[in-house]
Amino acid sequence: MQITKREKKLLIIVGIILFISGIYYFIYRPILGEVENLFAQIDVEQQRLLELVAMVELNKSMSDEIALIEDTIEETLEGLPEVSDEPLLVKHLHHMFVPFGGLNSIHIEDPVSRGEFSGVGVRLSYDLNYEEFHAILLALEGSPYKNRIESFSLHKTQEVIGNETQGVAVDMALTFYFSN
Repeated sequence: MQITKREKKLLIIVGIILFISGIYYFIYRPILGEVENLFAQIDVEQQRLLELVAMVELNKSMSDEIALIEDTIEETLEGLPEVSDEPLLVKHLHHMFVPFGGLNSIHIEDPVSRGEFSGVGVRLSYDLNYEEFHAILLALEGSPYKNRIESFSLHKTQEVIGNETQGVAVDMALTFYFSN
């Protein structure tokens, strides 16, 4: 069988097309896939890098906040009176609460050590009016002894002045803090 010149040219052109197609499908196309995968990995790593940078900034911010909190705690602990100052606390409580009258009971608990500081629990029961209760809260806020109201209950009493109920019954649990 004889191949003509025309058929030879056609076979050469088809061979070249098949060769180029083979290079494209078996060499160039897999390389493009790997390049796309590498770009996807780069994007993931860049996102991870941004997250790590944000975490470092957050860590620095939190470290600054922790240092501020530690300084505040240190200043607070330095400002606490000694546990041996407890008798002066009793005197202070007497001067703070007795002038209002209506004191039903006061109970001072033993100091409880809590590491670097101690807490002395105080339980009060009062019958008074709203203005006196407000004055007691202001006195606690202005007290030289660091304190915290652990709980309190407030109930209207039946003391009627004019057409209004004026009295309240207050039960309060406080903690006063001292350094060890």
